[in-house]
Amino acid sequence: MKRRNIIFLVLLGLAALLALFSLMDGKLPWTSKTVDGGSSTIGKGDPKAGSAKSGDAVNSTPKTASSPDMMRDGLLALNHQPIEFYGKAVDQYGNPVIDAEITGSVIVRDGFRETVEKYSTRTDAQGGFELKGFYGERLGIRIVRTGYEQDLHEGSSFKYSKMYRHVHQPDPKNPVIFVMWKLVGAETMICCDMPHLHIPYDGTSAAIDLTTGKIVKQGGDLRLTLRRDPVQLKFQQRNFDWSVTIEGVNGGVLESTNYWMYSAPEKGYQPQLKISMPSTSTNWDHAVERLLYVKSRGGRHHARVSIRIFSDVDRPGEGTGVVMESWLNPNGSRNLEFDSNKAVEPERIQEVGLEKALEEARVSNQSVQ
Repeated sequence: MKRRNIIFLVLLGLAALLALFSLMDGKLPWTSKTVDGGSSTIGKGDPKAGSAKSGDAVNSTPKTASSPDMMRDGLLALNHQPIEFYGKAVDQYGNPVIDAEITGSVIVRDGFRETVEKYSTRTDAQGGFELKGFYGERLGIRIVRTGYEQDLHEGSSFKYSKMYRHVHQPDPKNPVIFVMWKLVGAETMICCDMPHLHIPYDGTSAAIDLTTGKIVKQGGDLRLTLRRDPVQLKFQQRNFDWSVTIEGVNGGVLESTNYWMYSAPEKGYQPQLKISMPSTSTNWDHAVERLLYVKSRGGRHHARVSIRIFSDVDRPGEGTGVVMESWLNPNGSRNLEFDSNKAVEPERIQEVGLEKALEEARVSNQSVQ
């Protein structure tokens, strides 16, 4: 690890030197410059630099810069860039998010300082804001407003350093749009963390109850059917044929690519989602990962599910592996916002049953309010 860090610092120093060299039109910062036609030199950083006048005697001995000096100068030229940014915050409906707190985190790494500087402002009546008047390598944006949630997976970091090929180009007429989710308030929900599920790999279906996080023989909310050929794999075998079918029990499934899955769609569900992985596929993988909306039990249950299914886990009598997490609303509502204070524990459902556990949670939530 230490050797890798040394190599990285050496390469960074060389890159900084090359960049500085190009910025100065091929003239290194410590090379000579002529004063009134003479051949005397003034080294960069020389305390006499800029004070020489015509006829003054100037030390003609070239002054060389040390490696740390060169690295600092290079980083300064690359990373000490003016920060200017224009943004706009809107909710999922396109309405402006007014009076939101904006925090700009400026990464400073200019050879003299390595730190993060914080700057703040607030959005105006149109949801707009601007940050400018400081210097750094890159800028991170964080937006906070009570009742809203920012999508941190969307672009919230912007590059300005000349080390990068593509840097942010600020334009007050085209601000960067940040979409925030306007929360409506969580209802009673059930969250199940299922890191160690196992399902058959010979085409036998397995049903999963999202109220308890357990595989059940009948009913349930989600049904998985995995097939692979051959059924019994050789040691470390790869590129075999396999497929998995995901079904919503007495309902349907709908694949999602959204960061926010706080409101289950009303329409668009399919009875099943089939994922095929032929051995000849250029995108073959031993596992698949999906984000899903699940409607089950005749529409009484709506859930958001994160699932990862493995095809090559080989446990005789148990099957292959599945890692899953679900957030289920058992009230017939499509609201999938989650508040841990209003959650029903799966263990409690196993002890007293779903209906009694839900009633206990409602009474408890009412007493808190």
